[in-house]
Amino acid sequence: MNKVAVTVLHNFEKKLFWSVVILLLTLGSCYSYFVGKTIVNIVERTKTEEGIIKSQTRVSELEVAYATLKNQITLEKALTLQFQVVATPHYISQSSEEKTLSLKTN
Repeated sequence: MNKVAVTVLHNFEKKLFWSVVILLLTLGSCYSYFVGKTIVNIVERTKTEEGIIKSQTRVSELEVAYATLKNQITLEKALTLQFQVVATPHYISQSSEEKTLSLKTN
């Protein structure tokens, strides 16, 4: 082999080596970034799940309080609070196409 061929081959090996090094560094950086993002997302999901559990607990407590208060209402209690019995109720309805309310009378 002559000197020119060895030099060209040597330059090609250098370029190939540095290309592989840069590729490996790029892949390593991407891997580190994505692993870090995965960990951050797992932590955020855990915090979100804890918030959902707290909210569900609060909703359950409010449902129990509502049921307790609802069961305490009787006709006698309503009359003592000056509510009146309505003989013929009137209902208000709203159709989905219109933006107005209408009163239905019997």
